[in-house]
Amino acid sequence: MVRGGGWTDLVFCGIATESCVLKSAADAFEHGHAPWIVTDACASDAGTDVHDAGLVVARRLIGTGQLVTTEHVVDQLAAYAGAPMLE
Repeated sequence: MVRGGGWTDLVFCGIATESCVLKSAADAFEHGHAPWIVTDACASDAGTDVHDAGLVVARRLIGTGQLVTTEHVVDQLAAYAGAPMLE
């Protein structure tokens, strides 16, 4: 679906920052996509320290600039409001 849609950037958020979110974002990066992890839309059921550790690893794997906040995502979406979208 990602390749077929021509998507280049993928936004990740969810539970288990240190495993599910991190693994998905790293896989996207390895397949040539630009993964964005929304740090304040992720968490870990193992606690804040584990969430933070997942973000440290994410910075090392996909780059510091790929970790963003919900505010950043909303601003980016607003900038594209009215632009043609894939159906």
